[in-house]
Amino acid sequence: MIALIPLLMMAAQPVVDEPQIDCTSDSLPQQHMNFCAAQDFHSADAALNTQWKITADILKSRDADYPPDDGRPGYFASLLKAQRAWLDYRDAQCQSAGFLYRGGS
Repeated sequence: MIALIPLLMMAAQPVVDEPQIDCTSDSLPQQHMNFCAAQDFHSADAALNTQWKITADILKSRDADYPPDDGRPGYFASLLKAQRAWLDYRDAQCQSAGFLYRGGS
């Protein structure tokens, strides 16, 4: 019975809401800027994922109009190859740009 007390105490912990931060302010401390940047990232990532699904479905439907064995890549395969190449470029570019900040700000 005593072993249940910590579990009950954890269950009674209040739920912490996200902080109320005005991300439009020009004078935010670093912790708030980090929070706002994370919010922006998650919003943009969700929008990109939604658009990717829409675009992929459109291109796959276009691919359905062509024989699958004609030896040429389809719309979707071409887009996927381009996206993967872009990701490689993006990662290399970010790594290269980061050299300027080695050792801290």
